[in-house]
Amino acid sequence: MASASKPVGTPVWQPDYLRSHVAERSEYLAKMSATELVQQVAAASHALLDLRPGQAVLELGCGSGLFLPGLAEKVQPTGRVVGIDHSDVLIEEARKTASATPYAAIITTQVADAYKLPYPNGHFDAAHCERVLMHLDDPTAALRELARVVRPGGVIVAAEPDWVGFRFDHPDQETFQHVYRRALRHRQPDVGLTLNRRFAESGLVARRCTPIVGLSTDFAVMRMYGLQLEPAVEALITEGQLPADRLRDVVPALERASAEGTYYAVGFMHVVSGRIPLSAQAQKR
Repeated sequence: MASASKPVGTPVWQPDYLRSHVAERSEYLAKMSATELVQQVAAASHALLDLRPGQAVLELGCGSGLFLPGLAEKVQPTGRVVGIDHSDVLIEEARKTASATPYAAIITTQVADAYKLPYPNGHFDAAHCERVLMHLDDPTAALRELARVVRPGGVIVAAEPDWVGFRFDHPDQETFQHVYRRALRHRQPDVGLTLNRRFAESGLVARRCTPIVGLSTDFAVMRMYGLQLEPAVEALITEGQLPADRLRDVVPALERASAEGTYYAVGFMHVVSGRIPLSAQAQKR
C-alpha cells in the first residue's frame, strides 16, 4: 500500500501486476494463512489486540481479506471491521471473503493509501497489519498514520518477519549467504527486528514484543513462502565475483539435504503491539 511517491518495493504486490495475477496471489495468501507459523502469528496478534464487542478495528493491507472474519468475530455484533489495501482487485477478493461469512454486515473494505488514510483522528479502537510493512519504503510513516487514526488508549499490532536474520544450515555457508542476501526482494527485509524501535518512533507506548519461531525442515516450504534463490545465483555468476561451480550448487545442496532429511532453517516473525498515549506526559515514557 503506497502513494505514487513511495512505491511498494516487491513487484508481485504492485497494483498493475495484481490485476493480471490476482488468482495466483490470492492462492499464495491462502496457502500462507494455512501454515502453522502464520496461524501462530495470528493467535499472537489476536491476543495483543484483545478486541471486545462493539469496537472498531482497521486492517491495513488486508489483501484478499482472510484475517477480517477473525477480527469481526471478536467485535460482533455491534463492532466494525474495516479492511484496506492499495489493490482494487484484492479489495474485490476481500469483499467476496467477507460476504461468505456470518459477519458481512460489519465488515467493509476499500482501496486506500497507507500513508494517507481516509479517516479522521481517533476513528478506530485498534489497528492491525501483517506482512505489509516489509513492502514499504517508509514503514514508520505508515505506523504514524495508523497511530493518527486510532484513539488515545487504543492499540496497534504489527506482525512482520526478519528475513535477514533467517538462518539456513548449508555446507557452503559463505557462498549461500551471498546468494541469500541477493535473493531478498522486499523493501524492508529486516523490518520485524525493527518494529519495537519504529513503534517508539511513532509515539506508541506500553509496547509488547512476541517473537514467533519459524522452523523449516523442508526446502519446499521456503519456496512456498516466496524464496527464490535461482535468479540470485544467475546474477552472481554473471558478475563473476564468486566461483560459478559453488554458486550452481547452492540450491541443489539444499534440495539434497531436504530429500535426505537433514535440511534445517529457522527464523522469526515478530509480533509487536503498542498503545496510543492517553496524554502528553504518557508519550514521554
